[in-house]
Amino acid sequence: MTETKAVLWDVDKVWYPDTSTNYAAMAIKACPYTHIDEGLEQGWFLQSNVDAWRQYRISKGKDPIFSSVFNVAEMYTDFFKEPDSTGEGRTIFTKAQIIERKQRMLKGLTMSDLRSAAQDVIFPNLTPGLKEAVADFRENGIYQSAFSDGMGPIIYFLSSMPELRVDHVYATPAVVNTNGREAVFEPEWIGHDNIVLTGKTTTAPNKNPLAISHLSEKYHLENVAAIDDSAANIEEQLSVIQQAGGIAIGFYPVKAEYSKFEAAEVPILYKGSPSLHAFVEIIHDRRKINEHCNTWDRKF
Repeated sequence: MTETKAVLWDVDKVWYPDTSTNYAAMAIKACPYTHIDEGLEQGWFLQSNVDAWRQYRISKGKDPIFSSVFNVAEMYTDFFKEPDSTGEGRTIFTKAQIIERKQRMLKGLTMSDLRSAAQDVIFPNLTPGLKEAVADFRENGIYQSAFSDGMGPIIYFLSSMPELRVDHVYATPAVVNTNGREAVFEPEWIGHDNIVLTGKTTTAPNKNPLAISHLSEKYHLENVAAIDDSAANIEEQLSVIQQAGGIAIGFYPVKAEYSKFEAAEVPILYKGSPSLHAFVEIIHDRRKINEHCNTWDRKF
């Protein structure tokens, strides 16, 4: 049986239930309607989309009120992920657009704000089994990379914690203001409270090919396993690894994306509440995919 020598972790919605940018938005004290008005003025969405989102929230038993900027961030996520949330039967944000627009929303947050989001909000709400999985893979000499389109400083901070320490991180590069000068965030700056988000990102190479290339050079892809909640990364990441003989797992994707995982024949974890205990079993014995996943009638 092929041995797994490296794991490529998606972070947002795998390591914890929400996105790092949404958690960061909790620290913003501004009026949420400032951001809604900006979106309407920029033509990013229509008032009918906002109204439809409110009804979508009600249908899910959730509060439809914009009580904070966090709720606007949630709406942005749904506009990217959930076709039923827009009133148009389709999503209206692309991956590139949601990255850029959420970063813009977070302008003015300090490294202290982001550390607090990571320590006080995210860390207590990690996905069950994550810490055990990271520790197990480390103890068994399995190389671990973390990958995210979320808030880069938060991802770097989390993955430097002893319980979540991984070997390499690929994260969205945030542009920060440091002593009046704009610069691309460096991981060692997370402890500097005077460094502030500008709300911008920099043009950078697509992280999917970079991660795949790095792991392909270090290990054959048949020895690599990847786990990701999003169908957006199927073509450039999950399918590439699976077709090379490695392991690709969808982690509790939204039901609107099931068909994309099925079309690519990428198995998904979906039973019960999100947990990573089954993923550990799969890494040590890939035949466990058949037990724990919807495999779309494919035998592993």
